[in-house]
Amino acid sequence: MARGKKTEKELQEKKERALALIEGLKKGYPDSGCSLIYEKDQAWKLLVSVRLAAQCTDARVNVVVKGLLRTSHTIRQTLRSWSSQVSHSTER
Repeated sequence: MARGKKTEKELQEKKERALALIEGLKKGYPDSGCSLIYEKDQAWKLLVSVRLAAQCTDARVNVVVKGLLRTSHTIRQTLRSWSSQVSHSTER
């Protein structure tokens, strides 16, 4: 089923594959950690950081996100300011 609504079975299979992948990574890299800084009770902030990490180093992401989230306390606020601040901040 391409790009349409997933069936319950397809969603369950996808979840099982993701969990298997996570377990494989934990076994292969038992001492790894996340160098991105985020608050554990606000996972969306980690999502913002991961998205930025594709564009620059983790160290730079931590600087950018700190500035970005200084004025953005919700996902909606973050998305509103995303394009203007991110484009400028990641160019360094």
